[in-house]
Amino acid sequence: MITDKIWICKDISDEAVCELANKASISTLLAKVFLSRGINDIDYIKRCIAPSFENLHDPFLLNDMDKAVCRIMDALSSKEKILIYADYDVDGVTSATVLFNFLKRLGGNLDYFIPDRLTDGYGLTLSSANKVIKSEPELIITLDCGISSINEVDYINENNIDIIITDHHECIDTLPDALAVINPKRPDSRYPFKELAGVGVCFKLINALSIKMDLGDIYFDYIDLVTIGTVADVVPLVDENRIIVSYGLKKLKETSNIGLDELLKSSNPKDVEVTSWTIAFVIAPRINAAGRLGDASRGFRLFTTSSRNEAIQIVEELNNENKTRQDIEAVIVDQAIQILEDDDSYKKKKVLVLAGEGWHHGVIGIVASKITERFYKPCILLAIEDGICKGSGRSIEGFDVFMALSSCEGLLQRYGGHEMAGGLTLSLENLEKFDKMINEYADKVLTYKDLQPRLKVDVKLNKKEINMKSIREVELLAPFGAGNSSPLFLLEDIKIRDIRTVGNGKHLKMTVEDEGSKYDAIGFGKGELESIFQQGDLTDVACMIEINSWNGTEKVQLNIKDMRYGHEELLKHMYFYSLDKCFCYKNEGYGDKYINIQKNNVPYMMEMEYNEEKLIQLINDKRSLVILNSLKSIKKFKLFFAMNSSCIKKQINIVYTCLYEYMDDSIDVIINPDIDNVHVNKFDFVILFGSFIDKEYRDQIILKAQSMERPCICMMDDEESFRDQVIPKRQDLEVVYRYLKASCQNTMLIENIFVLTRKIINSYKIGLNYFKLKKIIDIFSELGFFNVRYKDKCVVEISSTNDIGKKTSLENSSLYKKLQNI
Repeated sequence: MITDKIWICKDISDEAVCELANKASISTLLAKVFLSRGINDIDYIKRCIAPSFENLHDPFLLNDMDKAVCRIMDALSSKEKILIYADYDVDGVTSATVLFNFLKRLGGNLDYFIPDRLTDGYGLTLSSANKVIKSEPELIITLDCGISSINEVDYINENNIDIIITDHHECIDTLPDALAVINPKRPDSRYPFKELAGVGVCFKLINALSIKMDLGDIYFDYIDLVTIGTVADVVPLVDENRIIVSYGLKKLKETSNIGLDELLKSSNPKDVEVTSWTIAFVIAPRINAAGRLGDASRGFRLFTTSSRNEAIQIVEELNNENKTRQDIEAVIVDQAIQILEDDDSYKKKKVLVLAGEGWHHGVIGIVASKITERFYKPCILLAIEDGICKGSGRSIEGFDVFMALSSCEGLLQRYGGHEMAGGLTLSLENLEKFDKMINEYADKVLTYKDLQPRLKVDVKLNKKEINMKSIREVELLAPFGAGNSSPLFLLEDIKIRDIRTVGNGKHLKMTVEDEGSKYDAIGFGKGELESIFQQGDLTDVACMIEINSWNGTEKVQLNIKDMRYGHEELLKHMYFYSLDKCFCYKNEGYGDKYINIQKNNVPYMMEMEYNEEKLIQLINDKRSLVILNSLKSIKKFKLFFAMNSSCIKKQINIVYTCLYEYMDDSIDVIINPDIDNVHVNKFDFVILFGSFIDKEYRDQIILKAQSMERPCICMMDDEESFRDQVIPKRQDLEVVYRYLKASCQNTMLIENIFVLTRKIINSYKIGLNYFKLKKIIDIFSELGFFNVRYKDKCVVEISSTNDIGKKTSLENSSLYKKLQNI
């Protein structure tokens, strides 16, 4: 259909909104956003709107901070060699540069080591430990890594070198035996905020050093780099992270770091504000490119250089490598998707484990993210080399990658990470076992409902709430990012006044109208929707609301994140789509079986006129299944439920075609059921409500209920002849035939039958729908006019045959005759 996402939007009472708005002195719109996110604490709201450095936590609340600070101060005073060891991603590189620049300013005797992604691997390994030992440091400080390096720390200790671990990743059962282990996620941590990035932990370290050494606020000079690493590592932008990034974005406008300044000049247009989005999608990928395809230390050198010429040269290298990275990534994405599409077994798996020879280690994490986003399943992507698989995992809400990897610990050589992402290494011979084991774990913790993508909408809007003042107040929630996304608003049944694509068809541009108010709308990367929606459609949009400034003029603009048909249009589409899925024509003989059962006086079927009181009594007292087969019946039953909600004790659960989950406290309603997949034995009785397209189809349902000894009540409505809605007439066939013959010179790929339906309706002004058109295409296929190959229910490839144009009787199509018999 148009979107396969479930839109989730909380209902918030007007009373609660007004109360919070008054107490916090904010608009009702902003109050709605806070309440939708479960926030009603006035002090928290005030801190959120106006982040302050005064609200940062005491760094000495972090375990071992005092020990670490004292040891670093001793090393500084005695000029001991301090080696900074950091991970190769943006978080690690910015951590290394922050600590290096800070300690250099204090006269430290410094060295650094950033592991190579390909030769050294992730984190602190025995191989990389050997390399740093050879440089003979007296103190090693790890940044953004080391929390799981038990053996490596022991090895360093054996070589009489002190080591301080600073990290933010999840801890395993045993902590490394380091001089100090600073990690807010330590099991024994009393630190009030657990979600600092690695560079955030580094920031707390230089904050503590500044306090202990009475250096004032010099640690604040590095807030710009701390902000880059924090946003890039996708930690929640709440609490301390929010404060850091709020101040850091301001400092980025006038950064004193030469390398960062040149990187911003190169990648961000002049006078364009740097936001968290800029960091995540423009700045961070360029820094990451250094470590993904080559030497990660280039990012370190960029942010520690005092030479502008060197900075310019490194920036140029990073820009070039970022482009190369994008090309390599695109190839692996295509290969991974091909593997998934060629192997049906992946459809049944809840975790997608993919491995390939020659896949570049540096980009598979990004590719895993793209696969997860596209298929909405956790993905583990592995590069195979010399019998070893190394890779990354990305997850969806409700599936903790770190815990999943922990459940497979016996098969893994190394692993680490957190809830949404992880890294791992295993031997090729264990790959198949790992695939099986992690999917067994997923089967225990994920339902198929969890694999349905969700779109969380903050607030349902009305026209009165869309104005410059309220939008500017919502912008106080910035900086936006993980854990603090830009508010997403729902506008229902807005009319499309104009629709087109821009950017070579890549983006969607619209003008929409809501109760007389017109707004511009842009959908980045949504250009394909132009072929689905058209002028005059009533649609629902999930969007961000922004102020667009152009040539000195400010206007409200909707930034479209998803679209769906308005309620009435969607109901029709879902109805006709499910009708096609359920409606088989293999119904010969069912009538005789039905009659025989009736002759035997089996008391399982009763017909009655529509009676609201009786219907309420039935669904309240028993476990009931309601089956509907006409649009009129669907609307009438929904209205019945809405009007009698105070008398009905249960929730309503409406599905199309099949019901997969059964809940005792609901009224289950199936529209157009697939008879083979209706488990009537799970109910006390079945209610057939309203009219049915075909008596034989209705009798099949009754027959199944009787075979399971379940009473079946047919609650008849006014007899409604709705067969004209679904049974094509001769003139319908003539019009579609002319259209296909003119359009299909050779082979035509119809990517969306719904869209084709609307094109024919607009061209010929006839009554047509998905079900009718699909049956007409099938009739033409049966008559030999066209070769028809369905790729799925909406995508079909049609090519003309030599018989096109030949006269033949429609009666030669068994499908046509069956439809006419109905």
